[in-house]
Amino acid sequence: MKKKILSLAIVIALLAIMVGSTLAYFSAEDEVTNTFTVGSVKIEIYENGAAVESDVKEFDKPLVPVVNTQDPSKDESYQIKAVEVKNTGNNAAYIRTHIAIPTELVGYLYLDLDETGWTRQADSIITYTGDGKSYTVFTYDYNEAVLPGHYTSKLLKGAYLGSNVDLKEQEDGDLELVIRTNGQITDESNFVAHSKGTNGYSSAKVNILVASQAIQAQGFENGATDALNTGFAANPWASVAP
Repeated sequence: MKKKILSLAIVIALLAIMVGSTLAYFSAEDEVTNTFTVGSVKIEIYENGAAVESDVKEFDKPLVPVVNTQDPSKDESYQIKAVEVKNTGNNAAYIRTHIAIPTELVGYLYLDLDETGWTRQADSIITYTGDGKSYTVFTYDYNEAVLPGHYTSKLLKGAYLGSNVDLKEQEDGDLELVIRTNGQITDESNFVAHSKGTNGYSSAKVNILVASQAIQAQGFENGATDALNTGFAANPWASVAP
């Protein structure tokens, strides 16, 4: 190719000499700028239809056991916490969501989950640096790549205390959560729901932690879990194992 270009240049040069000053050159410069838009992967957690602006979302009513065991979602004690994730970037993305509750409340505090379209990964136990407590983490991968501007389905819909949860007074006056079956205590959580002080009782707060991770869908042929495992080694709270 280099030889062909060189020969052509010689011919043109000779022609120019022969024609002399009457030759006018037709010249042109062609420049092509290939502009690439840098891709981005961004996500935002939405709770009850609104983007979460704060790290802490408080329940709007006290947490008490449900009475309607047939359909807890229709019980007045049911806590609505509808969580979905929006792809706010400009590339299709695979999304993973982690939901964690205090380990001592497993079997007491129930999560109303809709796993349709999600694949559950292995559960894990972490110590959350926010309060130093042990949490059990439930991890789910959304099966399909989420397009820009689109949402995952609602994985978490709400939470509630089991109907067999009760309170037991400890020697110091504190009230802990227990499970009663046919009037008998069959399990003690060691979770102090109400601490007794000189001015009466103060109620504990229960945290449900939610975090999501996302990675580009392009280039990963084996689906969501393979892509997410490539991009993320652990859940975002895995600071200290208890």
